[in-house]
Amino acid sequence: MGIKISIHKLPQMAIPIPRAPITPTTSTTPLIPTPLNQEITKDQTKHTKPNDPKPGYSRPSKDRYRFIHHDHLGDKKKNWSLTPYREVIIMGSSNISRLPRIHDARIQVDSYPGANLSHAINIIKYKTPTAPEVTKVLLCFGLNDRGIGDRTILNNNLNQLLSSARDTFPNAAIHVPKINHSTKLSLKAIKNIGLLNKLIEKTPGNFKPLGAEDFDTEGDLIHWTPLTAKKMWDHWRSSLDLGHPN
Repeated sequence: MGIKISIHKLPQMAIPIPRAPITPTTSTTPLIPTPLNQEITKDQTKHTKPNDPKPGYSRPSKDRYRFIHHDHLGDKKKNWSLTPYREVIIMGSSNISRLPRIHDARIQVDSYPGANLSHAINIIKYKTPTAPEVTKVLLCFGLNDRGIGDRTILNNNLNQLLSSARDTFPNAAIHVPKINHSTKLSLKAIKNIGLLNKLIEKTPGNFKPLGAEDFDTEGDLIHWTPLTAKKMWDHWRSSLDLGHPN
């Protein structure tokens, strides 16, 4: 007696066919080049600090002139930072923005209007990636500390600034120029600046002030005239021993 086996066919499911081919989604946003410290050291062991922030800017264009005016937007401690792009960094308070255009691919200029020594410490110690490829740093701060007459405070702030700079730029020569000031400032301010200048004079790598005959300010007694700014840069360029511009 034979056994019959029944085979039931499963119902076929209709598979929708797209009307147009599916293509992968792509972004038209260009890739952002990395800053100097990431690009140069990506295949090397890089000295880092636990609080190193991620760089916030892309690598600059090939323009030989590089200047950044840093707005604090009401919070200097939070919003001020520094991204090393080039091997020579010139940074300071508002007078830095008055320097003539420096057409040298090795140099970047960063201005922090209203910054004092304490602000500079915070920027370099906490808001700047460690940059072993930087070779020279000029720190033009101190004029906005003219209200401080306590030698201990000034000395501590100056030493902290230098220590932070050496940690963040381990292979760089650190330079602090003595502070030029108007002789029309208050006697208290002149005395306090003189005290800070005596402390700066004891630091290695300090620069002499611009000659008094070449120094002048605007009517506010703080900001350099255009001619003074040009002479100041000539003085610093010679002291930095940069040779011919790149």
